[in-house]
Amino acid sequence: MQLSAHFEGNTKPLATKKILAGGEGTAILIRLLENAILPTHITKVPAKLICLEGSATYSEVEGRTIDLEPHASVEIPVNHEHAVKADQNGALLILLK
Repeated sequence: MQLSAHFEGNTKPLATKKILAGGEGTAILIRLLENAILPTHITKVPAKLICLEGSATYSEVEGRTIDLEPHASVEIPVNHEHAVKADQNGALLILLK
């Protein structure tokens, strides 16, 4: 199945879909259109962000930035303010414990 099929008919620049939730954690698929921004926020649980398609830039308020290309990932520290900007249309997967 193409990742875009999860968002058929949704034209918003930022869209999310929970694809797994259970005792082991949660997985959320994130679709970002080019230049879309996932605004600054924090996570209260350990998280890992994985780029599946396209490219994006992960940035923390403290100054660390990471360019994400397909298969690249970043561990997101608990309670660190961060944001994500799509450099091109893409899909990300966030894994929450």
